[in-house]
Amino acid sequence: MMRLPLILVAAATTGAAIDATSSASAMLRLPLLMASYLTAAAAIDAPPRFSDDPERCSLEAKLLSVASRHVDLQIRSVDAEGKKQWVYGELTIHCSVISNGMELLPELRVSWEDVGVVNVWVRGLRNLRGRMLLDVEHAPAGCTTATGAFEVALTGLLDDDVPSYEGEDADEVLATTSDGTLVLFDRRDESGDTKIPLRFALPATRRDAYAQAVNAVERLRLWRETIGPCAPNERACQAGQIMALVDGALESARTEPAPRCRLSLDRPRNHEVLVLGHVSCELGVEVYENDTWRWWSFLAGPVHLDAYPSEADGGSALWSTAAGQGWNILDANHSGQVSIKLRSAFRREGGGGAMDGGLRSLFRIEAAASFGVPGFCDEPRWFHAAKTISYRPFAEPEVPAIILDRDALQQRPTSYACAVATILYGADGDTGYVHGALTLKRSLQENGVMVPFHALLGDGMTSVKRVLRAAGFLCRDVAQLQSVGHSSALPALGLGQWAKLQLWHLEYDRVIYLDSDVLVLRDISELFASLDDGAPLAAPNDYLSGGVLVLKPFKEEPFAATLAEDRGFYEYGEQDFLNVHFAGRHARLSLEYKCSAEKVASGESVALDQCSILEFDSCPKNGDVAWKPWHGVGMFNATNFKVCFRAPDATIARLTARWAAVHARALADLSASGVALAPPRPYGPLADLTHFRVVGSGLSSV
Repeated sequence: MMRLPLILVAAATTGAAIDATSSASAMLRLPLLMASYLTAAAAIDAPPRFSDDPERCSLEAKLLSVASRHVDLQIRSVDAEGKKQWVYGELTIHCSVISNGMELLPELRVSWEDVGVVNVWVRGLRNLRGRMLLDVEHAPAGCTTATGAFEVALTGLLDDDVPSYEGEDADEVLATTSDGTLVLFDRRDESGDTKIPLRFALPATRRDAYAQAVNAVERLRLWRETIGPCAPNERACQAGQIMALVDGALESARTEPAPRCRLSLDRPRNHEVLVLGHVSCELGVEVYENDTWRWWSFLAGPVHLDAYPSEADGGSALWSTAAGQGWNILDANHSGQVSIKLRSAFRREGGGGAMDGGLRSLFRIEAAASFGVPGFCDEPRWFHAAKTISYRPFAEPEVPAIILDRDALQQRPTSYACAVATILYGADGDTGYVHGALTLKRSLQENGVMVPFHALLGDGMTSVKRVLRAAGFLCRDVAQLQSVGHSSALPALGLGQWAKLQLWHLEYDRVIYLDSDVLVLRDISELFASLDDGAPLAAPNDYLSGGVLVLKPFKEEPFAATLAEDRGFYEYGEQDFLNVHFAGRHARLSLEYKCSAEKVASGESVALDQCSILEFDSCPKNGDVAWKPWHGVGMFNATNFKVCFRAPDATIARLTARWAAVHARALADLSASGVALAPPRPYGPLADLTHFRVVGSGLSSV
């Protein structure tokens, strides 16, 4: 079986080598970077191996810990003269497990913790037995290369298997008047963080609270530290010291009045689509007044976040690692919003579920912050909140969905009352997307799609209605949605993007919706038949993109009920909302109906000769607007300019020229009707065209 390399990259703080005797103050904290499979439990201490090449070094490793989710190694290089230095930079790891005579490639992630300390995180580690083989390659300073081969025996003996607490008071119920309690662990580590808030879910028996303490010791890697009389790695003793802090916090809580403030951790409901591998949360402050809790403001200032798998094996969504933990600073303009990145899926092209069996897990997010609110909690104090979330991204089907391509759809007869629609707003300040809509309409006509074309108009369209009507658009003003309680989604409800929900009020059997920045390359009339199997909606991918939709209008579609139920944060506005509302019930369209210009150029997408709809993605960069084809190509030679994540090349230039040719013909048609359209705003700094609710804050942080 072929072994696949894992490449771990870390940036060094300096170019100089770090001597093995240097202080542990040379800390390097990096995000999780890697992927493949594994499992654990024994010891490594490999002697250095040398070759005759003076520029070739060896690696030696010391096993620090084998736990239920990870193996921690301390690795240093040894040159031909015996000089040793901790590894940092790029590290390549080949891994396999020999179990019952068979070679397995276990699934793993690797991260740096400190310079020289490598963490190998493993899903399913607890269940494997055998020999784990690690071949490591590195290029330390002064060496061409350094290699080492290490072996870990997997016996099932794990460092974090701590016996449960069975004292005489094990069944005693610990409780507070609020949901849970918070203790502050005084870490005083060398990174400057002196406090770690540890949240305990109460009420719970002392036995269960002790289990939470054991989990915290492992999760926050407190086992590496001396805690009171407990030496490093004495997890049971360390958990006992933390339980003493819990008892102290409970004793203090008995004499304190109930607070009139609380921390709010807001999340969409379980099983919603979690955007593109991120969990977005909103942190706010609520106050108690007139016998009820009410919204006060978004949280600003320091907040400690701890997100971790809550299933015994760590779950698949987060691999086997904590997704994120540590202090964050929320600026006032963050609107209380934080995002936690999860493992992204390796997905089937066009949708139909994940190729790796799906990602499903429970995980927990805990937040803690210190603040005060004048008139309610005058003295700053600590508050905490937590959510357990069921993660099932992209509403992926249990059985892979059929992908509807052009050949399949052309076999279906179509005899519906049909229309095409787009949405426009904000053109009084910038006519760019109106130019896009004219070009889109012309591209449809040139490819034989001769159906009514509706333009749903949001705010800021007064100056261009005459232009659109002259170009043959059926214009329809759309009303704002009514607010439904407090929600971080609501600030965007007045934007034109939410006009998309008004598509369901058009009086047709079928409607194709297209963003106004796409270009149609061939007749796409077959899309009207994509709902013949009964799906309420059709779009590419499991996480449907709002740029290309086929829908059955239905005035009674219960959007308001979904919004009333869901108080969460929609990072991509109505696109997230539609994914939540339809929950994966849409038909999957082939990616030929959503060809990204950037990906066509890079070869990552469908080839251009197979594309039916070409999309120019929106990726604002460095404070500038998102480049679109109506901005031209004058900036293509500028240093560091990119179309999304790719420097523009000849292919993107050709695609832009293709759009420009259709655009020129559309403007000629408009001119023939005696109407002119102002040019779009030049490419440059992003202007704020959104309208967000401003909430005054009276918070004071400790």
